[in-house]
Amino acid sequence: RELGWEGDEETHRAASRKLTAAHVVETKMTYNETSSTAVAARATAERAKMALEDNDERNLQLRLTMAATRLQAGFRALKARKYVSEERDEAARLAWISYYVENGQLDKAMELGWDENESIEGRRGSEDSSELPIQPMAVACWSVRPGREAELRTILRQVTNSLRKDTPA
Repeated sequence: RELGWEGDEETHRAASRKLTAAHVVETKMTYNETSSTAVAARATAERAKMALEDNDERNLQLRLTMAATRLQAGFRALKARKYVSEERDEAARLAWISYYVENGQLDKAMELGWDENESIEGRRGSEDSSELPIQPMAVACWSVRPGREAELRTILRQVTNSLRKDTPA
């Protein structure tokens, strides 16, 4: 009526009976906002809100599965990096052993695990070092003199890269 409603008194009372006070308070609407469109919009908003909340609960298992997958991928990557680093460490250790043996520093070679009865090539297993672009023995035999560090780093980087290519994924 305040906004110019011209309906008769009987229609007003019938409409008032249909709208209980609890409904009006619950939906936080005034009488003039309780048209069927406003009520439908409010109900749709409530359903959408509930759907979003329910969706979060339904997707909890999916989120947990995704988190577990990410953890597994992280552990696999860590294990792969550890494998690669162990392979590099072993290759470097063998290169140093061969260097020490060729230079007659047998005590240092023994510190790294060399046995006098064991050959360096036998420890490398079935690896064919002739396929590498630079022979590991050549790198191991280099003596590091001042001014040659950069050249040695370049060669070691090339050997490391060639070993990475041979490492299984």
